[in-house]
Amino acid sequence: MQHATELHHLLPCTWQVHPVIDGLKLVAPKHTAAEELLQGAKQSLKDIATRLGVDLLICSDDQAQPIERIPGTDRKLAFGLEVPSSRDLSRATDAELMVAIASSEVSACITTTGDNKIVAANFAVTPSHGKPYHQMIGSDLTPLWDVEELGRIMRSLKHDKGIRELEYWSWKWAQEADGSYNRTKQELVRHAYLIQFDGVPCRLTLGV
Repeated sequence: MQHATELHHLLPCTWQVHPVIDGLKLVAPKHTAAEELLQGAKQSLKDIATRLGVDLLICSDDQAQPIERIPGTDRKLAFGLEVPSSRDLSRATDAELMVAIASSEVSACITTTGDNKIVAANFAVTPSHGKPYHQMIGSDLTPLWDVEELGRIMRSLKHDKGIRELEYWSWKWAQEADGSYNRTKQELVRHAYLIQFDGVPCRLTLGV
């Protein structure tokens, strides 16, 4: 793999490399190991990010949030997700949606309307879902929804295509002291839109 070849000589063997929305996630076993690499090889990481044309997210297994993002490209967004228009969303390519989601400061999540699975999300979804975003990708959100509430939202979206300041309730995951997860109820206010992503009907939700 090209990415692994580029990073092979720089990263210790205990690190992991995972593809994410707009780049590569480099995961150290501990926060201290990530800090040591940044202190000694940050310029090399910048050079690799530029050469690959992707962002590098420096993370660790013992910290939920990324430690640092090293940009590999100077992208100009086709549009922003803070106040998107239905026209922007209908014309956006999958790649443009992915970049916009990753660059957004608000919670952004794309879920298939058929089987209710998350296909794309950013770091900001963690507070509203209760788990790190990378654990949510590909997961079924059905356990977090009330069937009647989701049905009401989908009927509204099919009629209007997009809804601003949608108020609803759902569940979120809450981690217990023993590491297990239980559900807790929460009230949310979001923007929601029907879109096509990877050729599949999806629901895009923004903000909390």
